[in-house]
Amino acid sequence: MCPPYKLRHICMEYMADKIHSTANQAKDTEDIGVILRFMSWNVDRLTEKLLESRMVAILNKIKQLKPDVVFLQEITDPVLMSIYDVFLDDFLVYKPETNYHYFVIMLVRQATFSNVTFETISFENSKMGRNFVRCNAEYLGMPLTFLTTHLESKKPNASTRIEQLQLCVNELTGNSGSEFRLLAGDLNLRDYELHKVQNMGTVKDAWIEAGSVKEHQYTWDMSINDNLQDTPNKPLAWKCRFDRMYYISEKHKSEPGTCCSSKQTEAKDRFELKKFELIGMERLACGLFTSDHFGMWAEFKVNLT
Repeated sequence: MCPPYKLRHICMEYMADKIHSTANQAKDTEDIGVILRFMSWNVDRLTEKLLESRMVAILNKIKQLKPDVVFLQEITDPVLMSIYDVFLDDFLVYKPETNYHYFVIMLVRQATFSNVTFETISFENSKMGRNFVRCNAEYLGMPLTFLTTHLESKKPNASTRIEQLQLCVNELTGNSGSEFRLLAGDLNLRDYELHKVQNMGTVKDAWIEAGSVKEHQYTWDMSINDNLQDTPNKPLAWKCRFDRMYYISEKHKSEPGTCCSSKQTEAKDRFELKKFELIGMERLACGLFTSDHFGMWAEFKVNLT
């Protein structure tokens, strides 16, 4: 087990590095604008094996990629304190209202968004302390909504999981006041469960919209990721797209008098998906992957003109 003080020691090193890199901060934030970046990752904090190295890799990845919004699942209080220490100057960090020993969190970059609010919505049918977090924010005056969750685990809990996903989808489709709505997290979803969820046809699946690239399909793939190879009853070739990213964007139409207004072109999404890929697919120096899950990374272009 990795004691909390070790993680906090790592954070102090980050903080010292931050003091010496002040001159680069303005440059680092110059590209925060017309491209919004999202990261979602189940970090597998519940597995103690080489925990310190794996959690430091998560912090490194956030620091390296500079996402605007981060959704993390399977977080515990010691890891949360490390995240506070490293990122509290840059992000609003929200832990849901829960007494469960692990949980989801959301990080929202302060320099990107304004009027940010958070809310925890508990799943009444959960036996695992599950809930979803809703964030309402504004970007350049446009209202946006972000959701993250960790749906009920294990195959026998399919009916519970489907009910939970339905509540999340209802939140996406019913919040018509937002220009852009996004749900990302570990949904523990099997493809055959989708047909039981209503209104899925009105939301977009980021992996599909990005071209259904096979290399970025399975977020939990034991044919590649061997972190759990010693776990009993885990088939070594099992792979699944447990983690997903769904979104709805309002359409963008050119204003009269712009260069495109005279052409009969199909309106683009106001928030147009430009990239979807998996992250954390490289093996760390310690010999493990960062998590038994691969993370999701997405970039959206904001069409302003």
